[in-house]
Amino acid sequence: MGLNLSLLTLSMKALGLVVASGPVPAGSTAIVTSPSLTLPTSSAQRPYAVDFNNLPYQETVRGMAQRWMAQKGLPGVWCALIKGGKVVACVATGSKNDHAAATVNDHLNVGSVSKVITGEMLAQFVAKGVISYDTTVGKVFPDVQKDYPNSPFYNATLLQLITHTAGIPRRVNIPREGNPLIYRLWVLKTIVGTNVAAEPGRKESYSNLGMQIAVAMVERLTGQHYEDWLQGDLGKWLGLTNATMLDTSRPSSDDVAPHFMDMNTATASPGASAAPYAYLKSEPNAGCSVTLPDLCSFVITTTLSNGGQLPSKIYTDSLRSAFPGGKFSSVGWECQPDGWVYHNGSTGRGEFAFVSSNPRRGSGFVFYTNGGYKPETNPGLNSGMDDIIKELVKMCPK
Repeated sequence: MGLNLSLLTLSMKALGLVVASGPVPAGSTAIVTSPSLTLPTSSAQRPYAVDFNNLPYQETVRGMAQRWMAQKGLPGVWCALIKGGKVVACVATGSKNDHAAATVNDHLNVGSVSKVITGEMLAQFVAKGVISYDTTVGKVFPDVQKDYPNSPFYNATLLQLITHTAGIPRRVNIPREGNPLIYRLWVLKTIVGTNVAAEPGRKESYSNLGMQIAVAMVERLTGQHYEDWLQGDLGKWLGLTNATMLDTSRPSSDDVAPHFMDMNTATASPGASAAPYAYLKSEPNAGCSVTLPDLCSFVITTTLSNGGQLPSKIYTDSLRSAFPGGKFSSVGWECQPDGWVYHNGSTGRGEFAFVSSNPRRGSGFVFYTNGGYKPETNPGLNSGMDDIIKELVKMCPK
């Protein structure tokens, strides 16, 4: 997705930001437009690709998927199984929301699974020395701190933002700004300009805002836009060959009207219910749209390729909790004591995604449906999805 750079520059100037073309001087608030991340290009480090000519569990998993559809009234199921570090089934069955037949090449709106995609991309910038996990919000945004000085949130580190320990709520009511870079500054200024932030590092509290600010920090330091990471070489290096951002078809019941901007008048309408509203397309915490083969490639590349695609420290840190007693790794995976790492996500419109891997077993799976999550009656991992996940876990040998 291209950006109108002239409009972007004008918008940044309106916020008091400077667009620069060289390295950032110490203490500067300038945005750098020169690339700061160079990725390996050797064929030995290309991401895993699904071999559709060798899927020995294809019909087994297809039968399971069709049974789940019949039992639970699911319109469509997309499911893949990984054994021995390879995809052994990659199935799409049933229908999409528009009633067309489901295919493995459909783009799936994976909701909060986007957090681990974003976290793995951020880890590459850490590995290259662009930013540290100890870098604080205040260090990257001294200009914002000057305007809004009294908030503990400036002490939050990149690691705390990723691991849900930054002391911020799950969401705040923020009018949508059409430019994603400026929208993320809205998020930051709302957090520090209101009494919503607690002292960082005190407890783990799941938030959709942490990844927004984590991304904003690296965007500020590099000038590289999040969508360019995802759809460029960085995303492809992690196995995402044609990822996009969430479509703009309709708002989610999981988000209320103050989270949307009226695209007809380009004005925010807090508390209003007037249509039409549209999704902002750049949501690092919940907005990635990915195909089933790409999700498989991402899981294998990032969690099952030790000594391969990822630098060893990123690989190790991806698969263990970031601190004793914590649930989340430094890239956002939720870690279990038995070796499983996973993340689930929904869009609040019925789509439900679950991505999981167990490096000890060399196994994992991806599950997605467009009709299994109903937040109005089941606020958590319910609606019958949990027994599907347990069945898939049993398919992965110990």
